[in-house]
Amino acid sequence: MLKKSKLFSIIVTTFNNEASIRNTIDSIVNQTLDNNFYEIVVVDDCSTDNTWSILQEYNHSNISLYRLDNNTGGPSAPRNIGLKYASGKYVYFHDGDDWLHPDILKHIYDNKSWQKSDLIIGKVLKFKNGNTTIHAKFMSVNERINYQPLKIPYLFYYLGPAGKFIKTDLLKRNKIEFPTDSHFGEDKIFFMNVFRYAQKVTTTTKEVTFFDRSTDNHSIVRSTDFIEKRRSDYKLFEEILSIKDKKIKEAFMLRVLEYDLLNNCNSHVFLKLSVEDKAKVFEIIKSIYTHKSVSKKLIKRIDSKYLEPINAIFNDDLEKFIDFFRWYKTQAKLLKKGKKFELIQTDYNNQFQVEVPYASLLNLQAFNNRVILQINIFNVREKQIKSVLIESRN
Repeated sequence: MLKKSKLFSIIVTTFNNEASIRNTIDSIVNQTLDNNFYEIVVVDDCSTDNTWSILQEYNHSNISLYRLDNNTGGPSAPRNIGLKYASGKYVYFHDGDDWLHPDILKHIYDNKSWQKSDLIIGKVLKFKNGNTTIHAKFMSVNERINYQPLKIPYLFYYLGPAGKFIKTDLLKRNKIEFPTDSHFGEDKIFFMNVFRYAQKVTTTTKEVTFFDRSTDNHSIVRSTDFIEKRRSDYKLFEEILSIKDKKIKEAFMLRVLEYDLLNNCNSHVFLKLSVEDKAKVFEIIKSIYTHKSVSKKLIKRIDSKYLEPINAIFNDDLEKFIDFFRWYKTQAKLLKKGKKFELIQTDYNNQFQVEVPYASLLNLQAFNNRVILQINIFNVREKQIKSVLIESRN
């Protein structure tokens, strides 16, 4: 009898996950796909609780267990070790407190055309304090089979492993690994390298994984962490400069300029930093924006709401940069209707205004099991609208 080749290698990294590891492993062991078609590679990062003892209870032919002698302090090294032992056509990096949808492997197995893709990406559901949300919903809002990466809007904006099956050959052929010299930004650099080489991507609306973040506490974020994350953004920027494909390079640069740098400053974490730490962040941002590889044409593609802080960067005006985000995040605003809808400032020294997308309902009719909506949309061009998603607030 011929040995069945493995389609999937599920790489599970664990550290002190005794409360969740059974649920995690059971969700993989109990997949509806024949277990001859997938393997489970578990790498324990020297847990000090009962995680390792629980793992040893699993006596399945498709499970391999590895335990590190010393804790590495992060998921990168364990993931790289798991990748070294992976033999499946696709790898999936799975944390020790998440769980897989029971049908996802069978679903991908049955859709043979998907297997021409370098990445297969599905829906990720996040549970937190009784609420369920779709994580990075743009990844799974539509089914797209064997698309070029640049044809999928916002694809580069979530650079994490959840929901992503990656061709093992793409990783090994291009020597792609998770960097082990930083505690921040490892996923970003890893997936930036994945997407720079990926030729085809498939996305599905099917649920892949679930994670529970109810016990997370993000209310306390050290100022040093925020600064180090921006330094990791600079490291990512340096990696991006080595990309040869101009369009992919610009797409990643745009992500860093807007999403990683400015979006993160639009936060209470940034506003609570000391003036000295805000200045450190500002200098990192300025060094990227004023880099010779960042063109004016690229900067014009950034969301227009950030025009004021961008001007502050080029004018070396830290005070105005801070003032804008303090106003935009925390201060009162008025919605002004002229030729366009704009948010205008009401209670701060500088005068800021931001053009905002705005929609109003004109008509709603329900008949013959159909609903017709008529909506006025302002400050959005028609070609910018890729799809419409209607969700219940209940």
